[in-house]
Amino acid sequence: IEGKMMINGHNSSGDGEYTPLTSMLTLGEEDIRLMYTTLTRIEQDVSMIKGKLDGSVEVRKPKKYPFIRKWMTDKILVITIVWQILNIILLTLVDNSTAELEVDIAILIMVLFQAMQLVFVIIISVKLVKQVMHRTVTGWFLVQSFLSTTFLYCGIYALLYRIDSTSFVGMAIIIGENNIFKHLFIFIRFLYFSVVTMSTVGFGDISPAAWYSYLIVTTETLFAVVYNTVIFSIGLRHFTQKTLEIRAVEH
Repeated sequence: IEGKMMINGHNSSGDGEYTPLTSMLTLGEEDIRLMYTTLTRIEQDVSMIKGKLDGSVEVRKPKKYPFIRKWMTDKILVITIVWQILNIILLTLVDNSTAELEVDIAILIMVLFQAMQLVFVIIISVKLVKQVMHRTVTGWFLVQSFLSTTFLYCGIYALLYRIDSTSFVGMAIIIGENNIFKHLFIFIRFLYFSVVTMSTVGFGDISPAAWYSYLIVTTETLFAVVYNTVIFSIGLRHFTQKTLEIRAVEH
């Protein structure tokens, strides 16, 4: 700084007088915010390292062969949407089939695949919670997980309604039984119901009417509580951090 010698954080100009380093620096508001953010992250990393050293934080080795591949978590929304489109096509083909055995087999296959994807979404949700706890979650992963859960339950409801049309009430749709787009309209109606459930709004115009539909809607409600809590906590943490940065600049 202007060619002056720095000794132990102070300036020595040769005249025996020492000037604090901070008084020689000219920092803008953005520089102070950047320094505050950097120091906060360093403090968090130091706390994590101390916890690992004293044993209060569990150290887990990364899995050599993870149960769910990274490309699957990165494409979870695409996988869910493609499968639900196939589900609509299969339901349409099933309605046009006259062989009862083929219909039963097709419905059984769809039930198994929907159950498999439900387990997959549960695992993804657990991973999301872990990332929130370690503050490594990304906004895009959160959005993908939320939308994938919404589309998945929409497909499950449409399949239940195909198996038993009395499993839900409020699904009156003015459309011919032989209309090729019937299941698409049903899917859209259940997509509305799934969004309402995930957002915890609950208008009540569509509601379950059988014990198994009550059970499945309850599981989606539990997912909704988890996701809304995660979204609220991330937003609150971001707001708190920004508030602390502004106060640090002001003082």
